[in-house]
Amino acid sequence: MRQSRRKPKKRALKTTVYIICEGKNTEPNYFKRIKEQIEAQTSKYWVLVELVDTDQTDALGLVELARHYKGEYTEVWVVFDKNGYTKHPQAFALAQEEGIQIAFSSISFETWVLLHFEKSQEAFRKSAELVHYLKASGHFPGYDKKAHTDTYPHLAPWLDRAYENAAWLRYLSSKANPDSPIYQLNPYTDVDCLVKKLLNHDQEYIWGVLREELEGQDLGITLHLEEDKARRVHFTLLLKNQGAKACVINPQKQSPLFFVSTSSLCSCLLEELPGAFTLLPKQQETITLKCSAMPRSETCFFVMKWGHTQVMIRL
Repeated sequence: MRQSRRKPKKRALKTTVYIICEGKNTEPNYFKRIKEQIEAQTSKYWVLVELVDTDQTDALGLVELARHYKGEYTEVWVVFDKNGYTKHPQAFALAQEEGIQIAFSSISFETWVLLHFEKSQEAFRKSAELVHYLKASGHFPGYDKKAHTDTYPHLAPWLDRAYENAAWLRYLSSKANPDSPIYQLNPYTDVDCLVKKLLNHDQEYIWGVLREELEGQDLGITLHLEEDKARRVHFTLLLKNQGAKACVINPQKQSPLFFVSTSSLCSCLLEELPGAFTLLPKQQETITLKCSAMPRSETCFFVMKWGHTQVMIRL
């Protein structure tokens, strides 16, 4: 009897990521530990971290070096900061032209480290000031830029907080300096974009204010607020499905809408939530929400969760 042969399973192609880091210790060590975690948990990504001697190059030199590898890998990233580096305009222009990704921090990589512990808009003048603050504040007493410092395992438990805080910082920095290029902002970091890519984390955080049109990957949202004589707050929420799939929204069952104070200690659910409805791709819907117990003593944020997207709108 002729035996049937099983068809071989198709192997999923790996996403290859090549990362060129400035420095000799902090950034390379951080991403090498992420690489070890990826290799231990999944075979999806193959990550190569390359060290570059900062005595022989600058920001532009890093991007020029990255050009040689862009055809060999799915994505090529360059990681550098502003502390002591020059030729940022040329580096960003060349990266955009060549399709090379940049994970940039200002004033230094420690800006990303600090956001694991707190929201900070402090414009530190140099890396040493940030390192001192991380120690003195008690956030990371053992932090050091030397090779023996194992940064990533210490920070990993607070990654979700760092993602949220990095999005918050970028929003405030861009609002305060709408015409300034990234390399002129301080503080600033988008290292979280590379970290989320490597760890396959799809969280998205959107910050905004009332009446501002906000856009995420699959979500568009605009919020208006009115208050009646009884101090009841009435919200008008315009939602747009910008994704390719229909989305079912059931506020009464999921309760995804609530208030939260700046201290994150006081929150209250909204009242009179609408029933379930479906948003087709490119469709929009306006819903009305009410609340009578909004905290009055602190700055509040309207928070909405849409899948892996969290929207925070200052009231």
